[in-house]
Amino acid sequence: GADVADLSCEAGAADTSGTNWPWVKKAMRDFLHSMDQRPEERKNLDDVDKLLALASAPVKGECYLGTIALGFFTYHFMLPEERLSFLRTTVFGGVTFQRAVPLSYWDVYLSGWPIFGLMAAASNVIQQDLVISRSSGSTAMPGVGMTGIDLGPRDCCDFPGGPASEEDR
Repeated sequence: GADVADLSCEAGAADTSGTNWPWVKKAMRDFLHSMDQRPEERKNLDDVDKLLALASAPVKGECYLGTIALGFFTYHFMLPEERLSFLRTTVFGGVTFQRAVPLSYWDVYLSGWPIFGLMAAASNVIQQDLVISRSSGSTAMPGVGMTGIDLGPRDCCDFPGGPASEEDR
């Protein structure tokens, strides 16, 4: 199992699968920084190819947040249909964020993994997918998000005085 005490995944550098998680983290940060540049100015495209190869192979690593970050990284390189299926059927969209990442915001943030940056960057692509989907006549079900998750009120979140449900814990 993963060493949850080392959320940054830097204690052993490479885990038993041979994945060099500190390099993966740096390459993802470099990718995010390069998004501000014009495509012809971007460097380290070989690193992006290596990240995609790692993300597309069965992940055998022991770094939970690194694995989650790779999943959100792949949003940027999918076709719209693939992305929608991925959003609806995987831990990268088909469940609440708390279920996918059962850690506090600060634990994730302090780990150094750019999960929130990857999600923010992917949101533009996903928003574009939604615009195209809606313009092609796709109808959404009321009260349900694009991933199929019920968006109805929850006592814990929408009404702070109410009790948290078992699902929200």
